[in-house]
Amino acid sequence: PIWVLNKSKFFINKNFKKLMEGNINLLQSRRSKVVNPILPIKECKEIYRILGHLIGDGSAPKAHQPTYINSCKELREQFKNDLKIFGKFTITEQNFNPTPGIRFSSILGRILSHIFKINFTYPNRLPKKVWDTNKNNKKEILKAIFDDEGTIAPRLAISMKSRNIINEIK
Repeated sequence: PIWVLNKSKFFINKNFKKLMEGNINLLQSRRSKVVNPILPIKECKEIYRILGHLIGDGSAPKAHQPTYINSCKELREQFKNDLKIFGKFTITEQNFNPTPGIRFSSILGRILSHIFKINFTYPNRLPKKVWDTNKNNKKEILKAIFDDEGTIAPRLAISMKSRNIINEIK
């Protein structure tokens, strides 16, 4: 397990860390896998868009595949393209009566939940890392949340279950 290596004095060596990251060819959980993962996972606009969409119209429970449900085909396609930053894995589209959605590797839901320290099933706050990132990444997460939960008719508004997230966005 990687947590053992994190405590190891060998893992602190940058050359060893690069060697490890460059030679991992599979991330796997019981039901899903990512072949040839792209490591290390780096902070980028795609991750913040994925994060925003999972907070908005997504879910990533620990025991099931993460899901993003949205009727807009362009948003689903962008979400699928953003997921490519992690490597190769199965992405399935299906109808969730009546809205179409996407399911993807559960290991990615766990990784994102761990990195951002958030529960995607019923999020009640924005991750703390959002406040420390650059302006462009902040724009991407806000854009994704507004794409899923916002409206501009008759004025700009957002509607979510979590009042705390709404207050944080303000």
